[in-house]
Amino acid sequence: MTHHSIKYLIGSTITTSALFLTSHHEASAATIENNQVDQGFNHQSNGNAITQANQTDSTFNHDENGNPITGENNIDSSFNHDQDGNPIATDNNIDNNFNHDQNGDAIVADDNAGAGFNHDEDGNPLMTANSVDSDFNHDQDGNPIAADNNIDNNFNHDQNGDAIVSDDNVDTSFNHDEDGNPLMTANSVDSDFNHDQDGNPIAADNNIDNNFNHNQNGDAIVSDDNADTGFNHDEDGNPLMTANSVDNDFNHDQDGNPIAADNNIDNNFNHDQNGDAIVADDNADTGFNHDAVGQPIHANNQAMISRSMQQSHNSTTPQSAITTHHQSKSLPATGQDRTRSPYIGFVITLVLGVTFILLRKSSAKK
Repeated sequence: MTHHSIKYLIGSTITTSALFLTSHHEASAATIENNQVDQGFNHQSNGNAITQANQTDSTFNHDENGNPITGENNIDSSFNHDQDGNPIATDNNIDNNFNHDQNGDAIVADDNAGAGFNHDEDGNPLMTANSVDSDFNHDQDGNPIAADNNIDNNFNHDQNGDAIVSDDNVDTSFNHDEDGNPLMTANSVDSDFNHDQDGNPIAADNNIDNNFNHNQNGDAIVSDDNADTGFNHDEDGNPLMTANSVDNDFNHDQDGNPIAADNNIDNNFNHDQNGDAIVADDNADTGFNHDAVGQPIHANNQAMISRSMQQSHNSTTPQSAITTHHQSKSLPATGQDRTRSPYIGFVITLVLGVTFILLRKSSAKK
């Protein structure tokens, strides 16, 4: 009787071991995720990653039931919806609290924004393309101003209070010469902001106040791609003429030379483990787009299995280290084929179990 019990015990142990190996394999395979970037920002409510191109976290792109919204122009029903809570699909609408008429109906005209901001004195919406609320765009009688370049005569007028209709003028408080006369030059804006050292207006299209766009001598910089030597310069203080360079504190290589590649930004933000700049379009700082080992992720559908078990092995107690060492001999190492070994073990243990049962029946007949 004891002999048969031992056989039963051995058979049960082998079967349980086979089931454990199979479930362990499935759990290990489940750790691999495809084409993800931080599931804290791109996931659904059960923690699974969202792979649709236009979705970002159900907290920000969802309907009232918590289901993600896939429409390209929808953002959270709290921001883009009608009075019934249904999303608004019209391209130029944003929440009927901001774009509607007095009846609460959505305004679909391209140039309108909320009756609170675009209306006449009676509260009717203004349909004129260049009109914005009679409080901001009107003449002295309260009539809306239809001229393309006018904004409220409190802001666009001459010294007599008459409206200024020149295309490039905005309020003499902001666009004038030293005598208070309006400036008619198309690219001038207030001598406090666009002038040379003598107080004369600067007419060059790309200049703004020599406090912001100048060289070391105080002369204006006319290159299209320069802005203030504090932001666009080399180590000697000379302005950088390269169109895509911005301050070597933000766009440079390890030697301090500016990086001209369009998709590079400071190797503190876009680099590999050796400090070399990463030029692949889809890489951004290994701190944000990497696997668990710190290697950059290059393929959309690849990720690495975490090595946290290896790190915990290094910090375990001696007894735990012995156990882990024993387990490491029985399980495949990282990089080895995990697909076949559990199933081969399962087949072997199954054959052994059947053999024990047959032996038991054979001995029973005897």
